Amino acid sequence: MKKTPARSKKKDPLTLVLVRHGQAAPTKREPDSADPPLTALGRRQARRVAKRLSSERFDHIYASDLQRALDTAAAIRAFHPKTRFTVDPRIREVLAHHFLKRPDSRKKARRERVKRERLALEQFAAYIWDRHRRGQRILIVCHFDVICTLVPILAGKDPKKTIPVIQYNSAVTVFKTWGLGQGWLELAGCVRHLRAGDRT
Repeated sequence: MKKTPARSKKKDPLTLVLVRHGQAAPTKREPDSADPPLTALGRRQARRVAKRLSSERFDHIYASDLQRALDTAAAIRAFHPKTRFTVDPRIREVLAHHFLKRPDSRKKARRERVKRERLALEQFAAYIWDRHRRGQRILIVCHFDVICTLVPILAGKDPKKTIPVIQYNSAVTVFKTWGLGQGWLELAGCVRHLRAGDRT
């Protein structure tokens, strides 16, 4: 009897696992520009998502350069010490203006900032596709507004014409793609690793 050949990795999609950081300490500065550390609850959330992903295989881990994302990534990396790791400022927190209409979005300073952030995320999306091959699994530890903007960009959609998915702290989102503008959302904002009282 003829054996069915194993499926080639070249035919498999590139899998992107996006994780929002754990709960961060409150700050008087704007949330998108502040850099607070994780709270005690945030560290617990990070440990729980790390345990959830402990048996997963990742070919590369990327994290925002903000402390809350780095701390969350550190908890996950404890289970993946040999996986390549890159800190990338292009996925640091952005404004919600990318996917929500805000009254002050017409202000020049805000408009210019949104342009810079959008360009950075588009460049990051293109870099991920150019840098990694199909069949690989990439972990990205970043922020709520980044995930709500980056996933539509990866899918070739306008973030303002999509419905943002709730991303609790440490939530897991999985996007599979065959190239920029091609792919689907397999999992969105999942927090099954958290107890109900730990969801923030």
